[in-house]
Amino acid sequence: MDEKRDFFISYNHNDEEWAKWIAGTLEEHGYTTTIQAWDFQPGNNFVLKMQEAAVTCSKTILVLSQNYLDSAYCKTEWSAAIGRDPTGKERTLIPVRIEPISPPGLLAQIVYIDLCDRSEEEAKSELLKGVQKGAIERKKPDFPGAAKNTVFPKSATYQFVFTINEDGVAGDLSLRTKNNMRDWFVKDFPDDFDVMIHDERANIFYEQLEEITTKIQQEKDLTEYEEHLYASHMHFIKQCEHESTLKQQACTFFLKDRSMLARFSCNPRPPGNSYLALYAFIKKVLSFHYYYETNLKINTPTHYTTLEFFVSPAPKGCHDHFVVPLECKKLEQELGEITNLSFGWYTDVLGNELLAEAAIYYYFFLAEEVIEYKNEKILENKDAMNLLNYQFRLH
Repeated sequence: MDEKRDFFISYNHNDEEWAKWIAGTLEEHGYTTTIQAWDFQPGNNFVLKMQEAAVTCSKTILVLSQNYLDSAYCKTEWSAAIGRDPTGKERTLIPVRIEPISPPGLLAQIVYIDLCDRSEEEAKSELLKGVQKGAIERKKPDFPGAAKNTVFPKSATYQFVFTINEDGVAGDLSLRTKNNMRDWFVKDFPDDFDVMIHDERANIFYEQLEEITTKIQQEKDLTEYEEHLYASHMHFIKQCEHESTLKQQACTFFLKDRSMLARFSCNPRPPGNSYLALYAFIKKVLSFHYYYETNLKINTPTHYTTLEFFVSPAPKGCHDHFVVPLECKKLEQELGEITNLSFGWYTDVLGNELLAEAAIYYYFFLAEEVIEYKNEKILENKDAMNLLNYQFRLH
């Protein structure tokens, strides 16, 4: 494989038919590709062939599925592509979504080609829109959807793309997301939506690592300073990815919580009674400093107090409580002396400002249960899935 090729097709082995269909479609329309199923032969060194493919192909196509996201080996392939083009200017990494999933973390920043809910001709058209034409012949398999007598899974009706700027603050809504949210709000919050987060914070660190990443790809040794810089930057990038995944899930829980949607949208002052009032809360979630706030719960300063929110009966196999640090001054203004907060106050006594602060921790608590602890049983507990059912007390 000496010649330069257009695309390296990165995929999980469970999606091989999709990968071959994508490669075959591209090649019959003039592209050159490298794909494990066709180009890796018995006796080849797999690691070296992967390295060769990454170096000799201009772009990487990622066959985006849950199988792919769950694979540690696949992660190294797309991470290398992002490292070569951290800002996405050269479009080195092009995800092609074949299942109705929301890319997490850093992948959420990259616009994907969507083949969901498409016929073969529609899928081919969508695929070719993202690339430039050439000319080469190579056999492709039968269309995988037709071979299995299935159709592409239906994608969500509404897609909400939220942005976190490089300074960690929520960005403005795009016109497309505004239109989607407005229509979704008017139609009384249907559940058929996807949340994606475009997190720009890692871009500056990828840019600073560009020279180091090039040295690694060229198998050159790093200086002690470069090793330290690489380790520290990658640690921050992983934190951003983890935090973005939690925020994506937290926003999803909020947008499915009809009781809280009604509470936060019923405001006589602008932007009350509109989707913009709901985005005002989402901005708080997106701007939430997860690691700082986690430390704040443990090392609470003197001008803060912590409240423990709990639900009864406790969900089986899941945590039944979460802790919220709140400023003493705010709490006293609304509820009086904090020493009077005895057992059994229900959450609905809180005004919207304090309720919003508690709700942020609540949706992160739910996200942690599902993502960190794999406690999906909490989703089956109606009491646990409604913050207004919780009681609170001094922690």
